[in-house]
Amino acid sequence: MILIQKSVSKIKKNESFVCLAPSEKHALAFLMTLPDDFALETQKSHLMSAKQKLNPLFFAPFVSSVLRVEPDWIDENGHLNMAYYNVLFERAIDQAFELLGLNMSYYTQSGGTIFIGEAHLRYRREVHLETPVRITVQLVDYDAKRIHLYLEMRHSTEGWLAATSELMALHIDKTERKVAPFPSDILDAIAVMQSAHSALPRPEGLGRAMGVPGKGREGKVGLH
Repeated sequence: MILIQKSVSKIKKNESFVCLAPSEKHALAFLMTLPDDFALETQKSHLMSAKQKLNPLFFAPFVSSVLRVEPDWIDENGHLNMAYYNVLFERAIDQAFELLGLNMSYYTQSGGTIFIGEAHLRYRREVHLETPVRITVQLVDYDAKRIHLYLEMRHSTEGWLAATSELMALHIDKTERKVAPFPSDILDAIAVMQSAHSALPRPEGLGRAMGVPGKGREGKVGLH
């Protein structure tokens, strides 16, 4: 599911809403109508100035701008190398976290930063050179020091699922190099985002364990 808005152009600067699509088919249809820079130009526009309290509009889930595969990321198999899926996921997280106030200014001036403590990436379909993708970011849960996220990478016009990523983001005190609580204003923004995302269904495969299938253990190749 993803937020549906009848007309992106009618979103008002101080409007806050969550409207869920009745099906994935409708969600993807909406996703494909968004302009390439939607996340940057529309979602970021709902932030107030840095001196005021954050008042962002949170889409459910967050939708990144269109991201593209670069030539240097293609490996000997002719597709996106496994490492660069994480680069694309990280760029989407950066866009989403900016709405929370977790941006470069925060990282350079506050003494706090974000580390990833754990990640689980699933590759669902090959991605090739210059393939345009969008990434959705769903806030699954959080506490005073951690954010549990689920992300999906999809072709930006065809809608098929390329990969998913589940991860745990940790707030770090850069001086102590230890996990530390978020500042209160950041935590308030996280709470608003989680409230907006709480109506989303639990993602399929969340918390999924990795293991060898029962077949193919006697020297035979078993692809599933």
